[in-house]
Amino acid sequence: MPDTSHVRPVNERLSRIYGVSPPQAAATFHVGRLLNLRSKIVHDGEDLTIYSHLSDYAYALYEDLLHDALGMRTHYLGAFALQPGFDFDDLLRPRP
Repeated sequence: MPDTSHVRPVNERLSRIYGVSPPQAAATFHVGRLLNLRSKIVHDGEDLTIYSHLSDYAYALYEDLLHDALGMRTHYLGAFALQPGFDFDDLLRPRP
């Protein structure tokens, strides 16, 4: 099975979509952390609570990436991650 944990191409594509550097894309969008959560659930059998706002975030990035890969106009759904005050860790907690 090929190495599916390599996130550099995703970060490079997000970098291109949003006009930021690849390291900034990695630090902003946290795709590596999303992949780590997935790995814990799928491979380690951890029973992690995934809140709907984390699912919405993952979907937003997915749609941006898919549209870009297909040469379609993106809707920049993940742009809120670039806003001041965005904290990925907030997606891992329940909303009040």
